[in-house]
Amino acid sequence: MTLKFYAALPVRSESPELNGGHITTMFSPLTGTGRWHTGEAERSGIVTAVEYWQGRNLTVAIVKCKYAEQRHSYWFEQGFRYDYAYRPHVSIGAGDSTRELRHLVGARFVTEREFARLFTR
Repeated sequence: MTLKFYAALPVRSESPELNGGHITTMFSPLTGTGRWHTGEAERSGIVTAVEYWQGRNLTVAIVKCKYAEQRHSYWFEQGFRYDYAYRPHVSIGAGDSTRELRHLVGARFVTEREFARLFTR
């Protein structure tokens, strides 16, 4: 059993497919100890693409959000590691819904206060 660390920015948007979702800023084995600062500021972002990730059977909204990048860098500097190339996104749901969700490209959103949690896996 491994202790995992997870941090994310909740998303608020007028687009119902995005509202209530989140942008993961770190998902890593717990590699450090200490006290960490979660993000407190609200920042804006925009959806740049809608993609289907076949290996995960998941439709995602790829987002441009400088704050998510900054928070990811912060966690990396704290010693956490992300197993994949970091691509900020909001998971929409299982299956390929890219055609139905093309309208999300250009949708704006606001991130809320970042949260972090530990869990075993």
